[in-house]
Amino acid sequence: MSHAILSISGLILAIVIGVLTKVNIGLIAIGLAFIVGFIIKIDLKTIVLGWPTSLFMMLFGMNLLFSIAASNGTLKRIVEKSSNALKGHIRFLPLLLFLTTAVIAALGPGNIAMVAMMTPLALAMAKEEKISLLMVSIMVILGANAGGLSPLAPTGIIASELATKEGLQISMTLFRDMFIVSTFFGILTYIVMKGYKIPRNMVVNAKLSPPLTRQQKTTVVVIFIAIITIIFGGNIALTAFLASGCLLILRVTTEQEALAQVPWSAILLICGVALMINLVNSTEGMTIIVETLGKLTNEKTAAPTMSFLSSLMSLFSSSSGVVMPTLIPTVQGVATQAGGAVRPEPLISAIVIGSHLVSISPFSTLGALAIASAGYGSEKDTLFSKLLLSAFLYLVIGAIVSYFIVFLY
Repeated sequence: MSHAILSISGLILAIVIGVLTKVNIGLIAIGLAFIVGFIIKIDLKTIVLGWPTSLFMMLFGMNLLFSIAASNGTLKRIVEKSSNALKGHIRFLPLLLFLTTAVIAALGPGNIAMVAMMTPLALAMAKEEKISLLMVSIMVILGANAGGLSPLAPTGIIASELATKEGLQISMTLFRDMFIVSTFFGILTYIVMKGYKIPRNMVVNAKLSPPLTRQQKTTVVVIFIAIITIIFGGNIALTAFLASGCLLILRVTTEQEALAQVPWSAILLICGVALMINLVNSTEGMTIIVETLGKLTNEKTAAPTMSFLSSLMSLFSSSSGVVMPTLIPTVQGVATQAGGAVRPEPLISAIVIGSHLVSISPFSTLGALAIASAGYGSEKDTLFSKLLLSAFLYLVIGAIVSYFIVFLY
């Protein structure tokens, strides 16, 4: 067996074992990378150098900063104040949840953090007001994805880093495409599920939430300054760590509470898979993947095929941790294999869109967070089956939408 085939097999095996055992795929990928490296006699120090240090620093820094905001209640208070603005017009609640989640996610927390924070509150409000749990769950997830590809958000950072390695600078373009498609699906979901027919009522949080505390106001100001600094060219990781240090010095929360909120599992997943992908690249395994995909595509089918493939993978795994690191490095080769008539940029958008649209799947990270917030009993079981069915529908529609993405470039 060639070194390339062996490294690809290691990547596939890590994903399969992770899905079947529910053990972090990144952790398994690291272990298998060392086993594969030992078998093919690659210097183990070289494998260690495949750890994405820059990406790790950015993910850790941004997640730490917004973990501070989550641990002292700042993010939750902002959401409560937004819902109070409805003044009883409940039919607008799903749209407000979408918009609020999108805006806050785009400012830095990203999609996973926002869904983790929003779904317990959103589903509690939905139960109280007898609104479809399915619609609210989907609207929150779509909103989180709409903002989650921002250049400031962890998933946007990951996609941008992967694209940059392929010589493509399209961070804002990816954000645009994901925002447009997520908004389209959000409006479609709202209309199809007749959210506009929800009767007027008093919202759950009609009682005005108390004003922001001193710690929460300080958190808002420091994060705002950090975001402005990053927008004007400040290093994302270092700015986030500096802002986090300032907030901890100002005692807005404790270090222990902040670190406990950091999604270590997600960071390990992303960086562990990246280490394995680096090994696949070094053994020229990516060339084999590209050639295989190229045989399945042509000028008209390239984008839908990449979207469909990324959706299938994302049904049972992480978009940012598994799907994008695996497929984005193939776009240059696939574009060439398709005769050069297809540009690589829309293929990246197709991968990102396909993988994120089906993140409502209960087997995917975001869908699983929604299920975890649904409680127990029949409601949870019903939501599980409906989210899974919706994910398959979005998979098909997403592939069709990806065909038209090509015309934006």
